[in-house]
Amino acid sequence: MKNENVNDTEILSIMLTSGINVVMNFNNAKAGTLMKARMAARGGYSTTAFVLAEICTFDGHKLTGEDILNFDIVDYALLEEAWDKYNEKKLEILEVIQT
Repeated sequence: MKNENVNDTEILSIMLTSGINVVMNFNNAKAGTLMKARMAARGGYSTTAFVLAEICTFDGHKLTGEDILNFDIVDYALLEEAWDKYNEKKLEILEVIQT
């Protein structure tokens, strides 16, 4: 996993076990992105996959949430782990600011 902060844009690059290079651009993660993902997932547990479809490229290409849900379980777990770690980092920063 490689994390970059370029001009206030947070970008994470990871290589999946399948050899797919994923670039997560967290600058694209806005409230509207989440709402769109929730609608596409119909409020279900697959919301994360639809958010990832909005903020990621896979070998330079965009995929749909449905495409991501068809990934190998290990690859999908790696994507979720990267998403979770990013969110944990943001929460830690918020806790420091609030104290």
